[in-house]
Amino acid sequence: MTETKRRPERAPAKKKPRGGPDRRQVRPERKPGRPAARRGSERAPDRGASRAGGDRRAIGDRGDRPAVAAPRSLPRTSAREVALRVLFEVESRAAFADRHLDRRLDEARLGAEDRRLATQIVQGTLRFERRIDHVLNQLTRRPLGELPIWIRLCLRLGAYQLLFLDRVPRHAAVDETVALANKYGHPGTAGLVNAILRRLPEAIREVTFPDPETDLVQALGVYESHPDWIVRRWLARYGRERTERLLAANNEPAVVSIRVNRRRTTVVDLERSLGKAGIRAEVGRLSPDCLRLAPGAVLYEMAAFRAGLCTVQDESESLVVPLLNPRPGQRVLDLCTGPGGKLGHIAEWSRGEAHIVGVEIAPARLKRARDGLARLGAEADLVLADGRTFGRPGSFDRVLVDAPCSGLGVLRRRADARWRKTEAIFKEMVPLQKELLDHGAELVAPGGALVYSVCSFEPEECERQVAAFLARHPGWQVDRPGPGIPPPAVTREGYVRVLSDEWGTDSVFAVRLCRRKDPPGASGEESAAASGHDEEERAPESAAAREVRRRSAPGARDPRRPGSRRPGSRSSGR
Repeated sequence: MTETKRRPERAPAKKKPRGGPDRRQVRPERKPGRPAARRGSERAPDRGASRAGGDRRAIGDRGDRPAVAAPRSLPRTSAREVALRVLFEVESRAAFADRHLDRRLDEARLGAEDRRLATQIVQGTLRFERRIDHVLNQLTRRPLGELPIWIRLCLRLGAYQLLFLDRVPRHAAVDETVALANKYGHPGTAGLVNAILRRLPEAIREVTFPDPETDLVQALGVYESHPDWIVRRWLARYGRERTERLLAANNEPAVVSIRVNRRRTTVVDLERSLGKAGIRAEVGRLSPDCLRLAPGAVLYEMAAFRAGLCTVQDESESLVVPLLNPRPGQRVLDLCTGPGGKLGHIAEWSRGEAHIVGVEIAPARLKRARDGLARLGAEADLVLADGRTFGRPGSFDRVLVDAPCSGLGVLRRRADARWRKTEAIFKEMVPLQKELLDHGAELVAPGGALVYSVCSFEPEECERQVAAFLARHPGWQVDRPGPGIPPPAVTREGYVRVLSDEWGTDSVFAVRLCRRKDPPGASGEESAAASGHDEEERAPESAAAREVRRRSAPGARDPRRPGSRRPGSRSSGR
């Protein structure tokens, strides 16, 4: 009986593990998830390891991918392990990187420095994925796409740190990444990762990139890490120099900005309060109501955020509601509320004295909007409905159509978005935008106004969409922005257009459209009076707004001096 009892204890030794004692030490950590991960990774089509020049597949094309199990996490998780697991979810399950990263960071309870490192690794690895893959494919005997998914991700994660993070010690980047490869693979694959990463700093000098003289699209796509179809579109429209600037801007870390809740505090007071808490901030370049935060601020732990003194919103997006200019006593509709950032801004801008309605088709986003309003101390009627069928004609004075779009204007903020999309997205978005715009126009009362906005600068979704709308609706016209919008952000046609390479923000397009009271063909003077957009209706321009206008127009004279108005500019009395 003694012999019988001892045999189960000796059984593991008869399996002759490849890695000796080290392998037996890590087996309890790796065993639950490794078999499933290995099976899934070998069958799953590779999202990011395609050869240079090949376009990536969209999410919708990966619906048949089998699920790949992840090893169970340990009680203590490092920043690099958090990053690796987020990258795994993005790669294998098409998870949204930002949402999954937030959840993983909360679970891991990392300190501020480790949170920043994990965030930087995730976003940077995704942004530069194509360039990293191009480099690694020249250092491996097997194509990167044939390696197990965990090992492929370890290589990307380690390569990003070595190639792009100057402040991360080389030994830390290599050693910790190799340890992860051992935990999520086995000593053999860990050895492969170790060999490649230790060679990389020197081998990068011998890596070749596509020749721009031979294939400019592929050369820019590989080096600036964008899909070919995006590069091709921008080259055709902007030429090489501007396209390079736009691509490079998308690879810069996104600046985090907050919009001040004017009903509860001021920009000056909030900036002072943040400074006392050790958070550096500066007034935005585009909006006097925004503060740009220094890197590293943990937004949702800020006392000012919890108290409803501010909202996270990009500067360019904060121009949309001033363009709409909702006034106290008006009936205002946000037809595509989303998570409610602009809905809260409408309540602030109208001093809480407008009747505001927000419409959203997704219950989860509507809940976020409701929670956001409560935090800000704002009120609005929230309706779960399709914006294409909601409401009665002529029932609102102001309508905002912040339409779904391709999202090509926010690629720097959503690092994984460039790999999700294909050019086919315009076939889906453009007709949807048309429906929302047409129905939104029906809901505007005579003399009222509609603002159409998208986080894109593609012609199909911007200028062409507006031109087609005006051709279908002769009773409407473009209304040029008032003094609350920096003049450099306004085009000759009266559109608001902000591009990331110029302002260091998200790229946004917006236009204010007015419904005339009188029938088409009336005199210009009568039409202007009927539109109701006279001097009294415009919100008064604050001193802070005037300062932003002055700083956003290089070479302009100080507008506070008599006779200092720039030649050709519009009077501030508009």
